[in-house]
Amino acid sequence: MLVLGALVGAAMGLTMGTLVPPNRISIAFSLVLTPLLFTGCSQYPWPTLDNLRWFQVVTAFNPLTTSARACAARSSRTSTTSGHGCAWSPC
Repeated sequence: MLVLGALVGAAMGLTMGTLVPPNRISIAFSLVLTPLLFTGCSQYPWPTLDNLRWFQVVTAFNPLTTSARACAARSSRTSTTSGHGCAWSPC
């Protein structure tokens, strides 16, 4: 999962770097990276999103979510008791 997350992030960076003109790259990074970081499950555990189903769906489409949850699962080795795992996740 970590390799897949790295490949998706690299592909997104290359695509954005190719399509955005150099004088607009700082604006593009702030418009793209800020939502990616805040929906990446790196500042909060996944189970806390039970009450916000719409945000849970948005977060599921973020490749950073998978990478953050895979790192948490690898570091704890018990992903369901650490609060970062769920039954359908391949972490």
